[in-house]
Amino acid sequence: MSRQESRAPTACIGQSVLLRLQSGMRALQQFTERFGQLMSRTLLTVLYYGVLGPVALVYQRVADPLHLRRRPDGNWTAWRGTDTSLRAARRQD
Repeated sequence: MSRQESRAPTACIGQSVLLRLQSGMRALQQFTERFGQLMSRTLLTVLYYGVLGPVALVYQRVADPLHLRRRPDGNWTAWRGTDTSLRAARRQD
């Protein structure tokens, strides 16, 4: 028996193992891609409803960015003029 004949069966065995590994890796890649999409959707849903929702509700009750609520000292805001000279008025930039 020559050297090439003794190596042929091991080459076939190695090749079949390699094909099994490649097919297993493809299956693993498909699974991890689907699992990652599922986890991202789940985590973003939890983040949106679990964190941002309550923060938005509290902000809605506490904050008044448009000054729509009546204030005890009146609803007027003091004017703070900066650089109100004639030169600044003519510049208008």
